Amino acid sequence: MKIGRVRPELRAEVRAYMRLVRLTGLALLALGGGLVVWPRLSGQWLMAGPVPLQWIGFGLVGAAWIIFAFVIVRRTRFYRARIAEMAREADSDRAAR
Repeated sequence: MKIGRVRPELRAEVRAYMRLVRLTGLALLALGGGLVVWPRLSGQWLMAGPVPLQWIGFGLVGAAWIIFAFVIVRRTRFYRARIAEMAREADSDRAAR
């Protein structure tokens, strides 16, 4: 395989890896950010029983960052494994010639 063709394919594969988890983290971050900012902008404290929703918002923002860190680690491992696999394939192709 030519290098020029492999890189866009690999880039697309890495971008698609764990996309749903990344979008879930982004949605949690947006929802949590909205819950944190709402009382500051409107002056109304939304409550979920005895707990202000702002605290739940901080929890959602924290969960989103944990998800993002998890995805970064997993994508890095996936990328390194794919690069190593491609290197092995290139070596075997060279040895077969």
